[in-house]
Amino acid sequence: MILSRVIEHVKHQNWTAVGLDFVIVVMGVFIGIQVSNWNDARADAREYAEALDRLRGEIDANMKTLDLADADIGAILPVVRGALDALETCSDDAETLKAVNAGVAIFFGTAGIHLRGNELDALTSDPLLLAQESPAIRRGLSDLKFISDLVEYNARGFEDYPQDGRVEKIRGLAPGPRTARRVTSLGIAFDNDQRPLRL
Repeated sequence: MILSRVIEHVKHQNWTAVGLDFVIVVMGVFIGIQVSNWNDARADAREYAEALDRLRGEIDANMKTLDLADADIGAILPVVRGALDALETCSDDAETLKAVNAGVAIFFGTAGIHLRGNELDALTSDPLLLAQESPAIRRGLSDLKFISDLVEYNARGFEDYPQDGRVEKIRGLAPGPRTARRVTSLGIAFDNDQRPLRL
């Protein structure tokens, strides 16, 4: 329609009308591009807000994981303290041996800490999400990623250490009889047959 009007104006050499048609076309294209850019910016801002909401959920899940790990460790510490106290008595009676064996059995395996990090990774690496962040938020998310990675690295170290130098290879320790037991770790219950270590 615009093209036919421009051709008609050129035939009649109505240059003012041709100029107005040209301005209308240019303005239409410009407004169309601006609306498209505005819609893209709104979509990017919405995606960033949704990524922050997902990060909040990820942080909540990680805090629950740490709380469960803390509770598991809290349940283990009295047994280990009892074993150490029993060893310090240098007694050779059945009760001391039972306390020491209970503590030794705990060293056979460790419960790891595995944190979720998909949303934090996205917020610290995705160029579209990074473009939405202020320098202060970018620095805060980068610090959070560093701390999260450090916690997981250290937790893996503690988890792997007993596997590197197997506790059962220590002279004076031997596996006891196989026992079936129900274990709950990080809120997940499962069956786990074990052969506890004994002194």
